[in-house]
Amino acid sequence: MLKVVAALSFAIGLPDNAANATPLALPTPKEATQAFIEMMDFPELATARLKLGTCIPAVQAEYPNQVACTAAVTLGAGTSETQVDFYHDGSKWVAQPSNSQDQLPFPDPKL
Repeated sequence: MLKVVAALSFAIGLPDNAANATPLALPTPKEATQAFIEMMDFPELATARLKLGTCIPAVQAEYPNQVACTAAVTLGAGTSETQVDFYHDGSKWVAQPSNSQDQLPFPDPKL
């Protein structure tokens, strides 16, 4: 099976290590929402929900295992799509603005 995945990766132009890629560590929806609310420092977001879409290793990462994700932010009846980076500081997930916009799909079909 691995050979098939590797052959398909080569055929569609993915890097050689794509077939052996380690899954990204990602925050849970609750952790992602909390990190996003803390990043925005906007009290009205306390009732917001965040859904992660596509996630990739962050471009210009400042922290080990930093990931960049598309995210749908739902507040009340409205939803907006954005991109955000996440990293784990040892005790919790932290969100920060992303530099990976050109590498992430917009709009993201996963959202």
